[in-house]
Amino acid sequence: MSASYAVYLCDQFGHILDDASDFISLSYTRVVNDVGGLVLTLPGAYPLTSIIAPDGRIQVWRRLASGREYLDTDT
Repeated sequence: MSASYAVYLCDQFGHILDDASDFISLSYTRVVNDVGGLVLTLPGAYPLTSIIAPDGRIQVWRRLASGREYLDTDT
């Protein structure tokens, strides 16, 4: 089963500021009761004003082959 991903850059309240789904690479982990990590590589021409936001959030949405989409790791 293959999946596709959508990545959204959000403000501190979760409002979407920009769609970063044209990423070059994406790697993330979530660890229970510890700090996880996310590495997002964007194209060189990507506007930095969308990336630099105090207390900003990154949402990773995963879409399964069945068409169901969900916020991955529920965070």
